[in-house]
Amino acid sequence: MSKKYYLIILLLLAAALEFWHLGSQPVKEYDEARYAANAFEMMENKDYVNLHYLGKPDTWVARPPVKAWLIIAGYKLLGYNEWGLRLSSALAILVFFFFAFRLINLYLKEQYAFLACLMLLSVKGIIGFHVGKNADMDAELIALITASTYFFLKYIDFGDRSSALWSGLFLGLSFWVKTTACFYCIPGLMLYVIVSGKFNQTFRSKYFWSGIGIFIFMVLSWFVTLKIWGCDYNCNAKDSFHTYSNSWETMLIYDTWDRFTASTFDKHPVEPNREFFIHSIDSIFNVWNYFFYAGLLLYLLNRFSPGRKADFISSPFYKICTLSICVLAPIILLLTFGMHKLPWYTSPSLLFLAILATYAVHEISSKIPYTYWIIAGLLIFTTTRHFLFLEEEIQEKNEVYFLRENTALWKDSPTIYYVEPIRQNIYIYLRWQGKKVVAFKPGKSPSNGIVIGEQAEFSPYANQLEQLVSSKEEKHKRLLFIARIKP
Repeated sequence: MSKKYYLIILLLLAAALEFWHLGSQPVKEYDEARYAANAFEMMENKDYVNLHYLGKPDTWVARPPVKAWLIIAGYKLLGYNEWGLRLSSALAILVFFFFAFRLINLYLKEQYAFLACLMLLSVKGIIGFHVGKNADMDAELIALITASTYFFLKYIDFGDRSSALWSGLFLGLSFWVKTTACFYCIPGLMLYVIVSGKFNQTFRSKYFWSGIGIFIFMVLSWFVTLKIWGCDYNCNAKDSFHTYSNSWETMLIYDTWDRFTASTFDKHPVEPNREFFIHSIDSIFNVWNYFFYAGLLLYLLNRFSPGRKADFISSPFYKICTLSICVLAPIILLLTFGMHKLPWYTSPSLLFLAILATYAVHEISSKIPYTYWIIAGLLIFTTTRHFLFLEEEIQEKNEVYFLRENTALWKDSPTIYYVEPIRQNIYIYLRWQGKKVVAFKPGKSPSNGIVIGEQAEFSPYANQLEQLVSSKEEKHKRLLFIARIKP
């Protein structure tokens, strides 16, 4: 196949898998629903700096408003629905695959870049829950981190000086998306600079420091923005999620330091899990994690075996495999000894796992005939399995699905009363319909209207409400009810 077609075919495949049923899955509780509400309320209150939830400053999401801006753009293009909500994540995944391919292609032929990216297409760590298929921040994060890394390597290994500036810009943008998560690959890249013998050359370069300056400027611009237009939290308020006084403080203490050091997080105890990285990649990297282990072992054998060392160092795989190990080492340490960890924390590392897995395929194929036919079969198998996994996820019924079935019950009611606490995905679904949502509290019962709430909270108001319909869906162990206030 002609070289120019590999990237085009890759992006077409990524778009097909990413946009397939993008809006079919109901809004997910917690992060996705919260960001959807942040964006909706931002449009409503015209405050494009501070995030709000339930009409008050959001004391839980300590992030810059870029994700909210992107969701707003999706709302304006596609409306208040799951498609509009997730559009920016879907586009970010295409950006990720573009730069992932280009990064590998700096060192290896297009065929190898294509193979590594096909592996990434076939696993749920990229196009899957909380990353490509949801309106969380991780799709934009991995896209911008990968872009920054691509330009940094183009500067370090290929002498393109202007790329240092682009690297700083994309790193700064990733900070504006998910703050300190932008540093995910930085320790490994600095380790690679040292290992490759380019420390002095890099740190004496004005272009390197210019890129650092662009990044620092973008970080400080968020700090200054908060100082001028940011709002302080009422730390003593009962609805304040934390005791921190503003978004910057929450970002540094709760969202960075406490996340990886505290024995409790989000008001829940955290148990150390030293096998987290191994278990995580086994789950979200399908069978390709075994090729990663094989690639790592083959790298070590070829790098330190006297009879193989010279040939390996002169091969095109040497630099990019060394880079991958340097980037992965600090990440593995963090995810091994850090406290609070979730599966999607490994998503930015999957590109480097795929590079080592591709090296294993290259080495094995040189020794065993017909290896590429086996790899083709595995790609078909893992992609099909991933497709079926996404299909199963789409069929999942949650609270929003139940509400969709009963929308006609409150069609003519401008206000919905909710028995506290309100679920975030229910809240945004009602707001999308143009409904005003008001908390239903003891002693402050309205005289008329529709009430939605959880079945567990129904009994205290049984004498005030006429129950219309109750959810039979127990998969999430949350039975909802819809009721009308008795005359």
